[in-house]
Amino acid sequence: SFLFAVYLVLLYKYSETEDLLVTCPYANREHSKLENVIGWFSQQIYLRIRLSPRYTFNDLLDRVNKKFLEVQEHQLAPRTLFEKLIPVVDMKQPYFRVGFSLEYYKKRTLPGLEVTALKIDKLKLTSPLPLNLIMLDMDDKLIASLFYYVDLFAQDTMAAMLKTYRHLLRIAVTEPNSSVNDMLSSLEH
Repeated sequence: SFLFAVYLVLLYKYSETEDLLVTCPYANREHSKLENVIGWFSQQIYLRIRLSPRYTFNDLLDRVNKKFLEVQEHQLAPRTLFEKLIPVVDMKQPYFRVGFSLEYYKKRTLPGLEVTALKIDKLKLTSPLPLNLIMLDMDDKLIASLFYYVDLFAQDTMAAMLKTYRHLLRIAVTEPNSSVNDMLSSLEH
């Protein structure tokens, strides 16, 4: 939730929108019959967060944690119900179609099996969303990858956005009682 809350501050900075809707993958096996089935079961959950520039980062983090718990309780609700409950919004607008995910990668050893990572220098991936931040927690590193529609966003803008995200992470760690407004103001110094 910490990384996600910082992402919300970043989205607020670039969109100037206080009402944010972000999609996140959620993996869980809700039925006992699926426990022995091999595979990854995932669905998209939608998190709608109202952010105020007056909130401290800690306030925002508390709201995010509560929202995650609330959404998890209703994760199996059909998408049609979601569409009825969310006020009419143009879902084709880029800032309403953003994603966030946190993935964990741990090296594992399996008896009798040798596993090696495939290193790819430049990889062209596509995203189903115009803007999607994927955080990878890999052993002792945290890697951020920002996927975006190249026809909507310039590469320089996205590089600047990642740089801003990194700066906001530092502020959130060192000054968690700063308001969102103060966090963003410190970017200008």
